[in-house]
Amino acid sequence: MIEYQEQHKLMGCQFTLGVVAPDHQQAKSWIALGVQEIQRIEALLSEFQEGSEISKINQASPGTPVAISEETYGLLRRSEGLSRLTKGDFDISVGPLKGLYQFKNKDFCPPSDSDRLKALKAVGWNKLNLSRPGQITKNQKNMRLSLASIGKGYAADKVKHLWQERGVPGGFINSSGDLSAFGTRPSKEPWKIGISHPDQPEQLLLHLPEQSGPGYFRRLPPAFYAPSKRYSHTLNPKTGKPTTGLKSVSVIAPSAELADALATALFVKGVKNGLALVNQLPQTHALFIDDNNNLHFSKHLHYEAIEAVA
Repeated sequence: MIEYQEQHKLMGCQFTLGVVAPDHQQAKSWIALGVQEIQRIEALLSEFQEGSEISKINQASPGTPVAISEETYGLLRRSEGLSRLTKGDFDISVGPLKGLYQFKNKDFCPPSDSDRLKALKAVGWNKLNLSRPGQITKNQKNMRLSLASIGKGYAADKVKHLWQERGVPGGFINSSGDLSAFGTRPSKEPWKIGISHPDQPEQLLLHLPEQSGPGYFRRLPPAFYAPSKRYSHTLNPKTGKPTTGLKSVSVIAPSAELADALATALFVKGVKNGLALVNQLPQTHALFIDDNNNLHFSKHLHYEAIEAVA
């Protein structure tokens, strides 16, 4: 058995797909299958591809029902449930706020309060109507959906399921640090997830064993300082402002989809409220690293410490 991996630009980020296979030919075939599946999901869920179902929803007028596939409808309903679970800290309707913040500009300038408050009127998961299977209706003008905080996790779960159906003995899907792994390495050893220092990515702080859960997502968003306070690129859907206080949130959950969504919600909640939520969820764990590089663990999180190099 060999371990083989490839990198591909998908869903707006760098994906690394790896499999355990009997030879390179089989490995490349399985990787290609995974890439095709992610491309299919991106064509369905992208807010930037004109023909996607999410783009059709975004382009529709308020009050107009939009027919969507069973697959998209199911993901939107689960997103609705996660918004309810997190009390609105996870919200796929943040599109109007994302358009206000030009984080890629070197000299960042936050939007005016009036623009932010205007955009907030078009944000709110409870302004979406999913009461009829196979369709969605926006109840507010200027609403714009973005599945950026759940789409990669969903794609990882789909690829994992597809590979397991084909008999892949082990593999991983890593989307710029958001990871889903299953099976074992060629040596029969379990996969280990390394948690790096948020300011020094080459420095590992600890390992999380794969058995902790099939879905692992680490939200490590870029930051900016205005003028001297650190702000994350993660936006609070209730205030419309960037979150503060955390550098990194890592989540282990029964699925990558759930871990992906929770990582965003926990960034909004902060350490105290985030731990209170995670500690109530079965088979779900979290690690927070705050702005002072302090580590905060949820209950029953198993990890392996790494000794510091002198």
